[in-house]
Amino acid sequence: MKRPYIVIFPAGATRVADFAFMHKDGGACFVDVGWDVPGQHPFHIIDGPISCTETQWESSNGIIIREVTEDDREEWQIWKTWLEYKSGPDGRRATDELAITACERDGALISIDQQIKYSESLKVRDPITGCSFVITNNVQKYEFQIAQILSNLCYHIHPDIVSYIQEKNEIDFDFFKRLFANLIPLEHYLFLGSACVWPGVKRYISGVGDRKKYNSSYEAIIDDNIFPRHLWCFLINGKPYSGANWKKTKLDEFELAHIFPHKASIEMKYFGKDEDIPPFGNFTCAGNIVLMPKGMVKPTDHSETIRSVFYQRHIELYGESTLKGREMFKSELVPDWYSSLKWNDPFKPLNWKDHISSLLKYRKSTITKIVDSYNMHKRASVGSALDS
Repeated sequence: MKRPYIVIFPAGATRVADFAFMHKDGGACFVDVGWDVPGQHPFHIIDGPISCTETQWESSNGIIIREVTEDDREEWQIWKTWLEYKSGPDGRRATDELAITACERDGALISIDQQIKYSESLKVRDPITGCSFVITNNVQKYEFQIAQILSNLCYHIHPDIVSYIQEKNEIDFDFFKRLFANLIPLEHYLFLGSACVWPGVKRYISGVGDRKKYNSSYEAIIDDNIFPRHLWCFLINGKPYSGANWKKTKLDEFELAHIFPHKASIEMKYFGKDEDIPPFGNFTCAGNIVLMPKGMVKPTDHSETIRSVFYQRHIELYGESTLKGREMFKSELVPDWYSSLKWNDPFKPLNWKDHISSLLKYRKSTITKIVDSYNMHKRASVGSALDS
């Protein structure tokens, strides 16, 4: 038999079950749809012995478990509604993995290997499309395992380094305010608690704007992920990013994951207080540039659950001060299994302070050259217009 199941009691009452297994006590067990609702007790045991055929199970007291079919109109509609709920944001906790683990804990006879086989056996019939074979994105079932792997593979920058950059940003605020006058809204990048390494730098949008230059239409310097790499290069060997240095330091085996969005959008629901302020400073924020082995960044981009795990990790390491206008993080929205994750120690080389000081001097000279180049070009254009 394959799910969905209908449980039929001798008096005629029915229940729709998401899971049904044999039980260690010799009977059977089933899990109601809606099992993720707080306060519910969806795990039910049916006393044995159980008589089993290919089409149904029957207990000694007459309880029958069989597959739901479209002829079971009411139960079929309940199942369709449950699937739609699980595929939406409200049902994100109702993963097969969590239910199966709970069943095993409560005595269901199912091993890890059986979990995999059982999950595969579910792809039999789509009650919405009617297709006899369903291609399903099963990432949600394995988000816990994916998070376990990523937490052991990624590298965050140490909070001491982030704090040092925050202190230096306060000192450098007046310098950049004068430099950016009438060109760049500095408050989007440098604010109280900002750990932005490259103020005024926005992510390049493919085909739009001139990279590594000031673009007046964007009120920013446009970059294609070169500037965030400087931070990791300086931390490791005290030198700026170049293709050769990226390879020499073996950073070419990694990618940069920007956990909090650096465009005009963010997961607003994770904060109790969230001002509508552009998060452009996140692009080069030292606490927001996480090092990941190549090919491992996508889950943090496309899985809300895994992103929330990394949100929580950021808050634990650096607090909320790096996130302008975003406070009162709702940790209750993070999966319950978060506390079981094991993380790499934050990255902190012995000579980090000297290297970060060199980086911050390098940023001043680099940004100054870019802004001066724009101003010179602008003055030259104005002079040419006047001459004509």
